[in-house]
Amino acid sequence: MNRTEVSAQLTRIFRDVLQREDLVLASEDTPRDVDGWDSFNHVEILFRAEELFGITLSSREIDSLRCFGEMVAAIDNRISKT
Repeated sequence: MNRTEVSAQLTRIFRDVLQREDLVLASEDTPRDVDGWDSFNHVEILFRAEELFGITLSSREIDSLRCFGEMVAAIDNRISKT
């Protein structure tokens, strides 16, 4: 799976969790840019991503995630290690 595919799958998770089928995310988007992306939904998004991709992100990785692009990169990096 490449980064484009990771991004598409993660976008689907965001759309489902935030209940916004029309949501389009840019790499630089942060919770401040996306209505509904609060701390509770952030945890839900990460939980679903770990489940979907069959990975576990470390606390350090999770704490470093500041935007959508960083989430994609962290997931892609973790997938590449497996």
